[in-house]
Amino acid sequence: MSRPRQVLAALLLTLIALVRGPAVAQEKSGEESGDPYKSKIAGLPFVYYSPETKLAFGVGGVFNFRAGRSKETTRTSSVWAYATYTLAKQYSLLFKPEIYLKNNSLCLFGSLRYERSPQFFYGLGNDTAAAAK
Repeated sequence: MSRPRQVLAALLLTLIALVRGPAVAQEKSGEESGDPYKSKIAGLPFVYYSPETKLAFGVGGVFNFRAGRSKETTRTSSVWAYATYTLAKQYSLLFKPEIYLKNNSLCLFGSLRYERSPQFFYGLGNDTAAAAK
């Protein structure tokens, strides 16, 4: 398996593990007690076109939940992720968590991005040759 596919597979498996574990546990407790703070997940496939990248497609989503025992006072945490691939053989992966703990006194956040989108430089001015790539 190529390196980009390994990274994409690892990102998707991590996202699924994060979503399935807490979501299943919180959904079960939410069904029993009528908990209004159930975790939620939303995902959406997308397709777009640009002259530089040609046709591009991917999937993105967000997982919202409240961490800790006091869900009434804790801010909603979220984990965003998306993956894009273009017909110009470019790809981009993003994983962006924002998690609130200990009654909002501790916030864990970050952004992990992996992408391949080469840009060519031909020089300065309008008289550059295509061979100067």
